[in-house]
Amino acid sequence: MCKIDTVDLALFSTCFKIVGLKDHYFEIQTKTGQFYCIYREDEETTLLLHKHHENDKYHTHRVTSSATAALSEVLSHEKYLIKRRKEEEKIIRGRKFQIVL
Repeated sequence: MCKIDTVDLALFSTCFKIVGLKDHYFEIQTKTGQFYCIYREDEETTLLLHKHHENDKYHTHRVTSSATAALSEVLSHEKYLIKRRKEEEKIIRGRKFQIVL
């Protein structure tokens, strides 16, 4: 295990809410309500874990080379989720419905 760099933590905290912090990982909640854990395995490997809801268990989302690469993945996934949610909104008979999957 490798300690979290304070620069990496500061980078994530400008975009997301930090909800957990330990020596070798930190957890964030995004604007879409998703949760991620950024776990420093070693100097060359950062695991990006993901869960949809607070009480869910984490699953591996990506294995990256750095926290910066993990941040890029989180931002990309957020962009995808926002786009998908907009596409799920449909106008049916003049009424707006949210399709829940």
